[in-house]
Amino acid sequence: MTRCIVKKLAVTCAAASVVSMAAAVAPAHAATHVPCNTTALRNAITTANTAGQGSLSLAWGCRYELQTALPDLTGNLKISGNGARITRSTSAPAFRILTVEGTVTLNALTVSNGSAVEGGGVRIGPQGTLRATGLAVLNNTATSTPAATSYGGGIANLGNLHLSLSRVDGNKTVTGPGSPTFALGGGIGNMGGRATISTTSITNNQAFDLDPNRGPLTSGGGIINFGGGSLTMTGGVISGNDTTARGGGISINNGSVALHGVRVANNHAGVSGGGINNFGQLRVTLSTITNNTVSGPQAENGGGISQLAGQTTLTLSRVTGNTPDNCAPTGSIPSCTN
Repeated sequence: MTRCIVKKLAVTCAAASVVSMAAAVAPAHAATHVPCNTTALRNAITTANTAGQGSLSLAWGCRYELQTALPDLTGNLKISGNGARITRSTSAPAFRILTVEGTVTLNALTVSNGSAVEGGGVRIGPQGTLRATGLAVLNNTATSTPAATSYGGGIANLGNLHLSLSRVDGNKTVTGPGSPTFALGGGIGNMGGRATISTTSITNNQAFDLDPNRGPLTSGGGIINFGGGSLTMTGGVISGNDTTARGGGISINNGSVALHGVRVANNHAGVSGGGINNFGQLRVTLSTITNNTVSGPQAENGGGISQLAGQTTLTLSRVTGNTPDNCAPTGSIPSCTN
């Protein structure tokens, strides 16, 4: 048995032990409060980027109205939105609201009225990761140029996206007269990224060609998956989305999409795939695809699901009540009847 012979030494050891325990339970980084003005927000992001990490707490319910773009988010950053909104002023030039190049966690925040070619509201770069809970991505726009295809009116993901308990609503991608390029994914464009979405609504988004006399250059009113990306959605709804061409709710140009417990309803496409247009790998489990429509002067078929290539697997799911049919071509999807 070892005993303390020098009493003073024992007291010193005990004190050191208490200090060590206190350090172990102390918070590593206290959140920085960001007052309700855009200069404070810009400075707080710049400081966190310089440090390589940070935690920001936005002013409760604040409206941060931007005249110019914010710095890219490059570090390990947490932003507690506290019900705040970050929006582009209607008098400002076009720019995106948030560009994620680091590892970013967001909660209880609204991002609105952004405008860019890729990701009008949010763009996640190839090395970026976004984990968002309670995020509202509203009324953002991605617009094609003669040299560049637009995608992800609300969110463009080239990296890693984890989205839960959120809303992606009223966003759009647009290609206009004189632009030979595509407009893809009005709500979310998953371009070679990895996206995990849960208990989220993807609603009232659009992918539109403003030239009615041109061939179909738009896909994925709600979501597009392309560039070999993978997307998994559990719970939630994909509803009220629209495109002038293919995939009113979802367009899978390639890569893989898995839906589990999702309702795909009341979407519209002008050419094919009112609910889903599939050229990749689609797995649907415990889900419902209903009341979707294909209509218009270039309309083909596949009111519920159109599959001209790829593979679709339905498990304990219903494809019903779609117009002009549930699945096309007839017999291409096992267990789907028209």
